[in-house]
Amino acid sequence: MKPKVIYFLLFTLISLSLFSQLNFTRITPFPQENSLNYIAKVPGSNRIIAVGKRSTVLISDYYGNYWDIKYNPGGLDNNAYFTYICFIDSSTGFISGNKGVLKTVDSGDTWYEVFSNGNSWYPYDDIAFANQSTGFAVGVGKSMLKTTDAGETWEYIDSIADFNPYQIEFFDELTGIMTGSPVDKILKTTNGGVTWELIDKPQGLPDSYINSLYFLNETTGFAFTNNQSSSTGYLLRTADTGITWDTVYSNPEFYYGHFDFSNEMQGIMVSSSFYSDIVVTTSDGGETWTEQTVPGIEGMWYYYACYNDNNVYIVGLLGKIFKSDDYGVTWERVDSRFFYGDIYQMQFLNNNRGFALSINYGGGVASSGLNRTDNGGENWNNIGTLLTDKGAFWFVNESKGLFCYNLIGINIYLTNDGGQTWNNIVYQNIDLYPAVVKFWDESNGLIAGEGPILRTTDGGENWQEIPWNNNLPGISDIWYKTVNEVFVTGEAVGIGAFIAKSVDGGQTWEIDELGNYSGASSIVFTNENTAFIACRNTTILKSTDGGDTWEQTTVNT
Repeated sequence: MKPKVIYFLLFTLISLSLFSQLNFTRITPFPQENSLNYIAKVPGSNRIIAVGKRSTVLISDYYGNYWDIKYNPGGLDNNAYFTYICFIDSSTGFISGNKGVLKTVDSGDTWYEVFSNGNSWYPYDDIAFANQSTGFAVGVGKSMLKTTDAGETWEYIDSIADFNPYQIEFFDELTGIMTGSPVDKILKTTNGGVTWELIDKPQGLPDSYINSLYFLNETTGFAFTNNQSSSTGYLLRTADTGITWDTVYSNPEFYYGHFDFSNEMQGIMVSSSFYSDIVVTTSDGGETWTEQTVPGIEGMWYYYACYNDNNVYIVGLLGKIFKSDDYGVTWERVDSRFFYGDIYQMQFLNNNRGFALSINYGGGVASSGLNRTDNGGENWNNIGTLLTDKGAFWFVNESKGLFCYNLIGINIYLTNDGGQTWNNIVYQNIDLYPAVVKFWDESNGLIAGEGPILRTTDGGENWQEIPWNNNLPGISDIWYKTVNEVFVTGEAVGIGAFIAKSVDGGQTWEIDELGNYSGASSIVFTNENTAFIACRNTTILKSTDGGDTWEQTTVNT
């Protein structure tokens, strides 16, 4: 009997309504998997809202213990990338990102689009209001936006003296500043944003990129800047409306920082570097800062924090959420997950035993983890590490399997005890980047991807290199119809999707170009004659003659 295999690329074509009808239950992660870029409190309530990649909006009314997911707010698709959220009162708030600006008037329950940025990948990163009516949106490489009707409409305003604004902050209704490029200048307004003046940076602010601004009141504010020549991050404070600034904390590992305050005394800053993340807190209005320990936060690149009374929350990469109920001194993990990256291959041998290959993010080193479940996916344990973010695996039965990856040649690991121990075989002279492994039985199998095809007839102990067409480098999937009749699918630049067939167990191949389809990613036969190929962009091809000819089917999306 052949192992049962889950074909994720076919599953992506299933609509959300069908998904719900099939009654799938989320196992991991909770509450969701997308990276979160910002979190803010709704004034006058216990509600906190986090926003992030893939049109993600999370809402909690229960101090971060439970979260409600808002799918595709404002009708935006999953290409929306939200970078900022703010509220100007208890009901009116805004989300900005690469698609433009969304607005809510019911505390975040519903959202509608008030400015469209088209299909740009460059987001508006910051929004600030001088008063309830007049506000501005800025972002790296973007023109400034201005509203005078509480955010119902936004219009472009011309850049000033070739200044590219990154951050904007108002001290009061009249006075505000923008930081950006060139780094030795800032923009300042003293009339609520009617006009802006380009001035030199005030005393104490270094001539380097300021990536975070926060004003506690009309006089006291904070800035974070990183000196790229020394790689040192500086936390600066002003007590005179930004006229002069003093360094109150620095760290050679500070790379990026973000502030928030619960009141005029209790504050937090979260800073990231390539290999660690640091949390510092203050209880004296920012005059002194103390580093805190947050278990599990390391190596995740960026985080943002917000206060809700004495509770403080940190969100970041891959949907991580941390919570403290003592102003940031001690922390607990709110989200949960087994996998820390995309799951790009999965195989189940029966109702209980399954395997999954996922990318591991963190620590600045690319790797993948091979994981095993013995209870139908409820829990997973790591059984092997691939020293790259690309690889493939296959299990012939519950005991015998292999995984492989390219690192100075093709590395193949074999196990005969379900992954408890592994034996390594290295072919340094074979330059294959594997994407798929399949076996017909315990003896006959193939490895394919970018490069040649490898074939074994002795269960993986020895492998034969099969030359492959260099014009068709990318093989995505393998299907054994019999031990001799085998199909592979893939994609090549300038050709599109292709399928190749072998009638001698993979020693020779006949290639057929399927046409200008995007990526023939997966192939499955349902019987002797009927087969399907899943392509990217919701295309499915069907064969009713055993794979000799293919026609596009209709997909109801």
